[in-house]
Amino acid sequence: MYKDGPSAKGTLNYEENSSSMLSNSMQNTIDASVSVSTPNNRNVSPLIPSKIEHVFEPEDKGGVVNVIMLMWGFGVLLPWNAVLTMFDFLSDEMPGYQPAFVYPFAVNGLNAVTQLVVIIYGHKLSNRFKIQYMFAGAGMIMLALPIAARFLPSPASKFYSCFFLLMCFGVINGAVQGQVFGLGGLLPGKYMGSIMFGNGLSGIIMNLLRIIFILFLGEGTLYLQGQIFFVIAALILFLCAYQYDVLIKNPYFMFFKNKSSGEDQRSKDLRV
Repeated sequence: MYKDGPSAKGTLNYEENSSSMLSNSMQNTIDASVSVSTPNNRNVSPLIPSKIEHVFEPEDKGGVVNVIMLMWGFGVLLPWNAVLTMFDFLSDEMPGYQPAFVYPFAVNGLNAVTQLVVIIYGHKLSNRFKIQYMFAGAGMIMLALPIAARFLPSPASKFYSCFFLLMCFGVINGAVQGQVFGLGGLLPGKYMGSIMFGNGLSGIIMNLLRIIFILFLGEGTLYLQGQIFFVIAALILFLCAYQYDVLIKNPYFMFFKNKSSGEDQRSKDLRV
């Protein structure tokens, strides 16, 4: 039975004091654990990340990053689309050979192998090497192809020289294609959509250009058509190479790149 009196009042006071002390202790723990960094308070709890801060995402001003992703998507498939569109020029220069049957193996086989190598060892190569240098190398191959197909002395030398150039292109395209999609994956989803849209535009525009050339230049101008095709492809690839320097100076892209690097580092810290 509960009894009113000094003993009961003492018990109540003791319980109230204990409850107050527990509440204060819990509040101190919360305050220590969830401290916000301010100019006058730089101490933070080891129970949470180093600081709580508001990070504002920059704006892709003028859609520069979006345009670069679109152009890179266009560029990674442009050289092969140019070759496919101009196979009749190559076949005409190499009587007795079947470049349309053999050359796809030279490109696609090494493309697949190179992408596998890049997945395993690509972290040892810089983005500049895998994108800028590879785009520039693909552009030089586009310039060399019509010259080799036209001016070497025999069909055999033309066929095998172009075969070698396209093998080199397969390696180059495997590296640049994998890295373009890799960088696109750091950005919001619409940028990957821009890369894929560029892929589609590459084939459509090359075919439209070929129709225009046939209508206005005629059927007997295969070498001229080939030169125009491959020069256009080379210029676009050189532009893609230059755009790498633009991209790495863009605050919007660097925000997501640094954000991804920070998340990777935190994942490593957690694994340790």
